[in-house]
Amino acid sequence: MNATEKTVVTEIDINNRLDECGSLIIRRAFTVQRPGRSGHVVTFEFSHSGTPQETTCDCDGFKYRHKCSHIDAVYDDTSVEFPCYDND
Repeated sequence: MNATEKTVVTEIDINNRLDECGSLIIRRAFTVQRPGRSGHVVTFEFSHSGTPQETTCDCDGFKYRHKCSHIDAVYDDTSVEFPCYDND
């Protein structure tokens, strides 16, 4: 990867639902595209107060380790704002 290429994070979906207890859950989905690689979908779910509920990625690394660099890329993207998370 040369200096002009960078990881691109794009928000592709945001929706709300009620969980089994009737609490509001906010779901946000992003694509993470690295130069020369296939894209991955990262999803975050938060309660109405901003408390993280679930984070997933469709990559193999997440399936086995339950963490991956695609999730880190979304958190590191300064254009993405999360409740209860400071991007600084």
